[in-house]
Amino acid sequence: EIHAFLYDAVVLDYLSGQDDECKLRVVGNWYAMTGYGIGFPKQSKFKDMINK
Repeated sequence: EIHAFLYDAVVLDYLSGQDDECKLRVVGNWYAMTGYGIGFPKQSKFKDMINK
């Protein structure tokens, strides 16, 4: 049984909002603030969707 773990805060915030039975809770403050970078091939069908 897992009682606690560290992971990406943005992902955890999203997942905890999807958990109707409240089995996942995010506590404390963010430890480090960094940006995200996502790379796509020049003609990717996903580029416009992500850039919105």
